[in-house]
Amino acid sequence: MKKENLIPGKTYLRKHKATMHSRYGNKEAEAEGYIECMQVTPAGAVFFQSGNVLKLKDEEIEKEVREI
Repeated sequence: MKKENLIPGKTYLRKHKATMHSRYGNKEAEAEGYIECMQVTPAGAVFFQSGNVLKLKDEEIEKEVREI
């Protein structure tokens, strides 16, 4: 998704790769979650996800963020 199409206050789906840590070692897996756009900045955008503030850069937004 292009950064110019983001709307503050709207919810988006984020699909990304995450490293899962366990006692058997680390494994990379696909993860997804809903994020709410709070603010669009010159360097990227600020999102809110599960009580955490998440800052994504332009490249990450294009690869990971999708409209619901």
